[in-house]
Amino acid sequence: MDVFLVQEVHVASQAFHLPLFASDGQWKEWKLPFSVFVANEAGQTLDPALPTTIEVHVPFQENWDAWHFRVRPGASCGLMMDDVGYWRATGPVASTLVEGFDDDRDMLPFVMDLYGSSSWMDYTQKDTGEEKLNAGVRGQTQALSRVGGGPEGSYLRLDGRLDLTPEIAAYHAAGQSLTLFLKAPFARSLTGAHAISFLVRSGLVRRGSIEIQDEANDRSYGADFAVIGDWARVRIPFDRLRTPDGSLAEAKPLPEMPRLQLSFELPPGEVEAAAAAGPLSFSVGLDSFALEP
Repeated sequence: MDVFLVQEVHVASQAFHLPLFASDGQWKEWKLPFSVFVANEAGQTLDPALPTTIEVHVPFQENWDAWHFRVRPGASCGLMMDDVGYWRATGPVASTLVEGFDDDRDMLPFVMDLYGSSSWMDYTQKDTGEEKLNAGVRGQTQALSRVGGGPEGSYLRLDGRLDLTPEIAAYHAAGQSLTLFLKAPFARSLTGAHAISFLVRSGLVRRGSIEIQDEANDRSYGADFAVIGDWARVRIPFDRLRTPDGSLAEAKPLPEMPRLQLSFELPPGEVEAAAAAGPLSFSVGLDSFALEP
């Protein structure tokens, strides 16, 4: 769902938006700093002193891709909300830590998407591509939750389950792979930092990639990293985060409102093996995102 904060300023309106991911059938409490909302137009600033309208939009396509709304030939939706109000943080924000998942604040409110499980673009026959449904997936569930027992307290866990058919092999044969995307806005400036680090683990995924996205200038700085079965810290200096025009360390100026994207490919061999044996369950754990000097 997409949450909008709308304010009237000098007989005109300004809006700030934030995509959010709600796990199916579970209550989720968000405590969102105003800084994580993105202005619909550059230069606008949210004023906490002004009256604010909260709008919640439920996009069809994103939910259909995640296997919601599917009720035979029709679609259905249910959304419940409670205890909406303003909240004030009482503790300071750590100087380098962006999100540790122990604080009440949602400094990195991630949304998730699994590319290819519903529809995908086939470029094997024509350059313009052809949108196809993936007959290799007949159902999926996804959930994001904070859980205890992490390396430094609570951590963010992504859980997924895929109901597969042998036709998933044709999807892989077309050069495609099922890929998890996790996206969140930064609530902190990159100024003064020279590297980003975080903890990650997964029993299935073996590699990932990270992007720092400068949407205002239509640039994305990316790098790959390895994932092992146990917790490990990934540290990526800004000079490793690259775009065709150079690195993030060379960017002048640094992105003012950057967005973070992590992606994880589900290994095709293990996906096809699961299709022959039964459902595929997977998880990814994330913790302790920090901007380092």
